[in-house]
Amino acid sequence: MRLDSYFNVNIPTNYLSPSKKEISIQKKKAKDKINSIIKIIINREKYEEKEIKHSSFISIIFRIYPLLMRLVNLAGLKHKFYSNSKCNECKTCEKVCPSGRIKIVSEKPIWLEKVKCYMCYACFNFYPIQAVQMKNTWYMKPNSEKCGRYSHPFATASDIADQK
Repeated sequence: MRLDSYFNVNIPTNYLSPSKKEISIQKKKAKDKINSIIKIIINREKYEEKEIKHSSFISIIFRIYPLLMRLVNLAGLKHKFYSNSKCNECKTCEKVCPSGRIKIVSEKPIWLEKVKCYMCYACFNFYPIQAVQMKNTWYMKPNSEKCGRYSHPFATASDIADQK
């Protein structure tokens, strides 16, 4: 068996989510793309993605990414999460955190500095009333108070919590 085709499907991200309108547009484009991929596969056509060509540059990025992430962590350049005044003490953030970084102290979540964050954004995206926010830093201005939230439509906070 040979690999004669490869595809790229853009889907909504869970990092500082786009608006509901943008998500709807992305989902429609993804559905249309998947339908075209199905036809290509059924017809056993050779297909090369026009938008992204595999190159040595991409290979280099994939190889150095783990090193870059270690440097980011060593330099203290990490996302700083917090809960705002909307927090209703539901503890969802603690339940969905796969690393165990979030603990409830005095009825409020705290993010433990000594525990590594997996950057999965489950606490950010599954909190029911969007009380989890990201602090602005000199290297990133997330403006998370105004961002939407996105998670896979078939994944719930319980699904995530049950994986721990």
